[in-house]
Amino acid sequence: MIRTSWLYSKFGHNFVKTILKVSKEKDSISVVKDQYGTPTYAKNLAEICIELVRTNKKNIIGQEIYNFSNEGSCSWFEFASKIVEYANLECLILPITTKEFPTLVERSKYSVLDKTKIKNKLNLNIPLWEESLLKCIKTIIK
Repeated sequence: MIRTSWLYSKFGHNFVKTILKVSKEKDSISVVKDQYGTPTYAKNLAEICIELVRTNKKNIIGQEIYNFSNEGSCSWFEFASKIVEYANLECLILPITTKEFPTLVERSKYSVLDKTKIKNKLNLNIPLWEESLLKCIKTIIK
């Protein structure tokens, strides 16, 4: 089983596509600056799932839970800022606190996953979230 966080791709509804859409419609967007995690590019996750299936055939991984996300961490504000930067958009990203953001859902302030176990089992070199984000944005805006 794999646990992941902040999943995005060029498909479906996700934070990257929302920021791209809204930043084309507005001059500025307010985004939470005090919640941290790691974005996960769905393509990288799919590649890891395939590798886990291959490895499991050798009975190496067992019935464990593995964390996977890209390397590094950021706030939602930093993530949104990079999305706008990589897409060469003019929208201003404004940092706000969790208390300033109206939501009924309580979110963790720190949700960075420890990937030590999966990296050691599969001898992985996981890409940085910024590198994967740039690749994804290129597939969206081409």
